[in-house]
Amino acid sequence: MNVGDPAEMPVFDMEIDDQYDPVKWLREREKSKESEYKFVKTLRDQSELCRQRAKIHNGVDLAVPYGQTHQDGHGLEAFDWFAPFRIPEKIQHVLVYIHGGYWRALDLPESSHWATAVTDFGAIFVGLAYRLAPYQPIQTMPQRICHGLQTVFEHSYKKISQKTKNTPNIHMHLVGHSAGAQLIIESVVHAIQLSKQQPEQPQQQQKEEQGDYRWLNSVRSLILLSGIYDLRPIISTSVNQALKLENLHQAWQISPLRLFAEPDTTIRIPTSIRWLIAWAQFDSPAIIGQSSQLINFMRDYYGNEGDKSECKSGSCDGRVISFCVTNEDHFSSIEKLHGGLKQSNFFKKMLQFISVDSEDV
Repeated sequence: MNVGDPAEMPVFDMEIDDQYDPVKWLREREKSKESEYKFVKTLRDQSELCRQRAKIHNGVDLAVPYGQTHQDGHGLEAFDWFAPFRIPEKIQHVLVYIHGGYWRALDLPESSHWATAVTDFGAIFVGLAYRLAPYQPIQTMPQRICHGLQTVFEHSYKKISQKTKNTPNIHMHLVGHSAGAQLIIESVVHAIQLSKQQPEQPQQQQKEEQGDYRWLNSVRSLILLSGIYDLRPIISTSVNQALKLENLHQAWQISPLRLFAEPDTTIRIPTSIRWLIAWAQFDSPAIIGQSSQLINFMRDYYGNEGDKSECKSGSCDGRVISFCVTNEDHFSSIEKLHGGLKQSNFFKKMLQFISVDSEDV
């Protein structure tokens, strides 16, 4: 978009709002708010089915807290943890899902809708929720999610040790949809910054945040679906009523696109982390364009690192893979994960993508 004056106050733009309203671009359903209610109910019902099934073999820990857990409807800081019937001894893949909802909607009850599909393939599934806007500023969400991810890592390490009687070898994969994709990248960035700044922090702050970046060493991939990577257009939409971003500069400072469009040498995302950047065929052109922009900037970024990596049509030296989820829209691409391989091309792609990570282990 034309950024104009970075300090310019946001003005609502109906055309931009329509471009970022997923309901208006749904493929085969009524384009109304009723579709949103049905979508939320579907995710909640699917999540409950997964929880009930996991309880049969005592393979689930529900609402594990990492912070605010008051049932006020504004987002729990907690996660559901699902284990397969038998946890592998060699490598333990842990998929952590961070929901979308434009930073202001959905919660823990809707976050575990595809847990069974994951555990059926021998991996651990975690549905992680977070405090929503405007009850938590979007700028502080990555910090809190970092704490949540460290709690997930510690919980997984303990449970795996108990069940396998071996030292865990955790391979963590972070999966984010829509706003969740932005939060994943920004949480990784926060962890990188925290790991560098920790020794310089006051003792009390060190105590509060100690270890909140250690989970980063276990991350093998970021799996992003229909993400929002440039928040500058969002300030002109109704979403900004909750986010309260004041200008383009403020929006850019929390936009993952900046990491590759204007690289900061102090923030180096580990090259061991691989990226799967996906979108739904019937997402809006604006949301599809967000993924395209990120992919193009990443190809330039990795292609100019001086490591002789050559960016080709589908990847950047194998680090960045792009994928279109055909015949799906913003909602159906997520709903169908519940059915695993039988219903979701995206789920199949994820399994193929993750398996590459274990080939050299």
